[in-house]
Amino acid sequence: FPQHSDSLRNDIIPWYFILFYFLISIPLQEFIFRGYIFDSLLKIYSRKWFAVLISTLLYSLFHLHYGLLLVIGTIPLGILFGIARLYGRNLIFPIIIHMVIGYIFYYLI
Repeated sequence: FPQHSDSLRNDIIPWYFILFYFLISIPLQEFIFRGYIFDSLLKIYSRKWFAVLISTLLYSLFHLHYGLLLVIGTIPLGILFGIARLYGRNLIFPIIIHMVIGYIFYYLI
């Protein structure tokens, strides 16, 4: 059997991309989908769950270039991030949850 490192992804993905993903991409996604879009929907519609569902749908479609399976997989995550935004009343909770899940997917999958 071939030898491999503890985390094969560390050998494939450069450290600066990982840094960009965790420090720029995740907070930016949350600012767009759970910040700007979510808040805009709340101003137009009074139903908070509508804002959660529509921002989740847009967030999931944002991942369409990865394939339909990932789009479907991001729906429960988007709902989780939306609920964290709704009840946490700020973006820090969805950002932290997104980072933890990103870390899990990066190192365990």
